[in-house]
Amino acid sequence: MNRSPNYIVWATVLCAIGTACVPAKKYQALQAVQQASESEISRLQRFEQAYEILQKDFQRINQSYEDNGKALRELVAKYDRLNETYNGLLDQYDQLIDEKQQVIQNSSEEMNRLQSIIQDKDRQIEEKQREIWDKEMELENRDTRLAHLSEAMDPRELQAKNLLASWDAVRIVADSLQGQLQHVLAPLDSTVMVRTSNTSVKISIPQPSLFNQESGSISESGKDILRSLGAVSGAYPDWNIDVVGHTSKEGNADFNWDLSVAWAEEVVKELIRSGIDPGRLTACGKSYYDPAYQEESSDGFKNRRVAFVLHPREDLLTQLSGSE
Repeated sequence: MNRSPNYIVWATVLCAIGTACVPAKKYQALQAVQQASESEISRLQRFEQAYEILQKDFQRINQSYEDNGKALRELVAKYDRLNETYNGLLDQYDQLIDEKQQVIQNSSEEMNRLQSIIQDKDRQIEEKQREIWDKEMELENRDTRLAHLSEAMDPRELQAKNLLASWDAVRIVADSLQGQLQHVLAPLDSTVMVRTSNTSVKISIPQPSLFNQESGSISESGKDILRSLGAVSGAYPDWNIDVVGHTSKEGNADFNWDLSVAWAEEVVKELIRSGIDPGRLTACGKSYYDPAYQEESSDGFKNRRVAFVLHPREDLLTQLSGSE
């Protein structure tokens, strides 16, 4: 049971008063007890003060412990978030590395493919160049042989030889013209057909590719086709152009005659507007009497077309052969 120091002092005093009549020896003993009690009280007070200080230190340390624990938990949570962010960034980095490797691989494959294409084109060019050289050598040898033979030929044989040479020259020009026309017309309309026939070049264009079906006038796409045709043929001023309109068997003959001629005339006018010399042009119509497809078949409507025949002037072969 705890007793305060004051209580002990008063108890000691009362005992001393109650024993005032005791002998001096007992009094001295009581004084010694009192002094010991006061010393004990002083010691207990120091203990109490030390206890209070320790209790405050404990509370402070405990609060610091709690604060540090809270800070530690916050640091752990922050670390977890940083670790999660780091793992996410690491995954993104790995993904970027994979994408980079894929891009590098695709680029390498595309480069190899393009390089292969270029090598194929180079081989084709070399082959064409060798063919040209061979043709040039062949023509040179032929000219040399013809030059030697011409000395022993009579005028008729020489004329036949010159005519044959001019025929070959015209065929070469026709092949070149056909290739150029095919190159510029095919991208505009895949239904356009271009071919060579002996010393002429023939083109067939479906009527719907040239004319508006409602108004009957030449469409904008048709004008593009004719301008491209005119641009190529303009480089061959010695070649005339026959424009021939063709219809299907739908309708009566008189109507189709007029319609086929009208188509040819409209095309000729457009070619003149594109810069072709009118003296090189001829327009005519054949109605439905020169079909390219069976009228009774599902392709009968394709007979509605405009044909072009590009051929050298009548006097060109004569000039090339050197005859009057």
